[in-house]
Amino acid sequence: MSTPSRLGRSAATVVAVWLVGVVVLGLVIAHLVGGTAAGTAAATATTAVTATGTAAATAAAADPVGRIEQVPARQRVPAAPIVGELLGGGRYDAAAFAGHIRVVNAWGSWCTPCRQELPALRRLALATYASPVDFLGLDEEETSMAAGEAMARLYHLPYRSIYDEDKSMYDALAPLIAPSGVPGTVVIDAQGRVAATVIGAVNEAALGVYLRQLAAQPS
Repeated sequence: MSTPSRLGRSAATVVAVWLVGVVVLGLVIAHLVGGTAAGTAAATATTAVTATGTAAATAAAADPVGRIEQVPARQRVPAAPIVGELLGGGRYDAAAFAGHIRVVNAWGSWCTPCRQELPALRRLALATYASPVDFLGLDEEETSMAAGEAMARLYHLPYRSIYDEDKSMYDALAPLIAPSGVPGTVVIDAQGRVAATVIGAVNEAALGVYLRQLAAQPS
């Protein structure tokens, strides 16, 4: 009689252990599934943030404003002839600057970004370079020549500006960037070819480095 009783207890014990094992296994599986879902969600969020950051970086890299667009020497074309009446009187004499690098900046007294960049252009114009670098302004679409003259005096510009009231000189000199408005800058090399352009306000440090590199190159 005692033998069947022991067998019954053993069977009950086995069943209990089996049930505990099933419960534990279920908890482990639930934990793993939850962890995987959370991990997947986190990975998805990280991927989204990375993609957004990459898109923003790509957009910033594609933005041409303020960036110097250099033209390789072999691809440069002659710049349009620069002519016109100067603020304060007289006419621009291009022959006087033959063989010089020229930085031509389009601006207007009504233009806020122009006001912000003029101090930088003044410093760059007063800097020393390995070969001659001359600056010239194109005063665009002013209500009067007096407004442009007052602006030039206010910022103590050390270079002259052509009164380009109808924007015709800027349009001819920089057909690719003039439609973007002002400010805009064209760099002409010593051979009279367009070497670089800048849409928007210049970056003083970047333009300074570029001009020094260009001025150091053999003519």
